[in-house]
Amino acid sequence: MKIIALYSPKGGVGKSVTSVNLSYLLSADGKKTLLWDFDPQGASSFYFQVEQELSKKIEDIFTEKKSLRKSITKTQYANLFVLPSDFSFRNLDLIIDAMKKPIKKLKNTISEVNDYDFLIIDSPPGFTNLNKLISKISDTILVPVIPTYLSLRTLDKLKFFMDSIGVNNEKIFPFFSMADRRKKLHRQIIEEKIGEFEIKTVIPYSAEIEKMGETLLPVPLFSKNKRLIEIYHNLKQEIIDNA
Repeated sequence: MKIIALYSPKGGVGKSVTSVNLSYLLSADGKKTLLWDFDPQGASSFYFQVEQELSKKIEDIFTEKKSLRKSITKTQYANLFVLPSDFSFRNLDLIIDAMKKPIKKLKNTISEVNDYDFLIIDSPPGFTNLNKLISKISDTILVPVIPTYLSLRTLDKLKFFMDSIGVNNEKIFPFFSMADRRKKLHRQIIEEKIGEFEIKTVIPYSAEIEKMGETLLPVPLFSKNKRLIEIYHNLKQEIIDNA
């Protein structure tokens, strides 16, 4: 099973949208895919219309007292399953801080679902204990970056954070997200930096993508913009090739 985390210290960069579209496209390819929504805001869970009260379970799941598998919810799509978020996830850092050998426990918990082809993790923003664990157990860390200098600075800070916790930067794959090519600065930064990124696909800023909140569907299932759908397919393929 490949574990792919979507992570950014900043919110509002397209992390959950990418998690949802990537998970759907992998499942549509016949890959058994599990999306674990760790963000307390629960955007990925919302997009897949999955809600579940986990507030009384999450600590037991994280400490191996209860089965992870029992909390998995099947979506309306073949091969696609979700471990939904809950607002109680905001307390996970306190739970982790009190745990002994949290990495080992999380690995043991995840080993329950090793019959999946892909585990996609929608991580919360910030530099947290939870993100430390997620980064260490993931095979690939995808980082959406808006083409601004502030976002590039955040990417540098993320790499420094990974160095500080002993995570190899080679498994970090940034890609440009929410890019508005009408803006000169966005075009300039993409041209300057795209050569440094392994993933060349650029996700545009698009009102069509924002419609996901209205349709509650992945982009390929409602959009009439063939180019946008192709972009997400290209991103998926680049991720598979690099993961």
